[in-house]
Amino acid sequence: MGLQRFLDDGRLPIHNNISELNLRRQAIGRKNWLFVGSEDGAAANVAFTSLLASCRMHDVEPWSYLRDLLCLLPDWPAHRLLELSPLHWTATAQLPEVQRALHDNVYRLTLLGAPAAGGWQQPAPLSATRFAERIPSLPCRG
Repeated sequence: MGLQRFLDDGRLPIHNNISELNLRRQAIGRKNWLFVGSEDGAAANVAFTSLLASCRMHDVEPWSYLRDLLCLLPDWPAHRLLELSPLHWTATAQLPEVQRALHDNVYRLTLLGAPAAGGWQQPAPLSATRFAERIPSLPCRG
């Protein structure tokens, strides 16, 4: 039946690599998800898994998206939350107010390093130990 469908419509790929890849993620995750600990842990896992899948679907790099999302979320107006979704992220990230908020965020500055005269320079990767050493020195928001 599958081969017949492929022969009828040449736009369809002859392989099912995408389906196999997605099934593999679920099979590996199923083993790991046995240890989420509680219903609340499972709910958080589902939320982050869905968010990361949405990032993949909309070609948004997940780690920088989550970093910037967690920087913006505390001060973001509730009626504009949908703008922070991966579907709208590319347009939202270009807004001047978002650029300014991200540029001024002390936690983001700690992760990225200080801006150079010519713009941002990607710092050397921060080891977990060096990152943990920098956390207590961050000022608290009041």
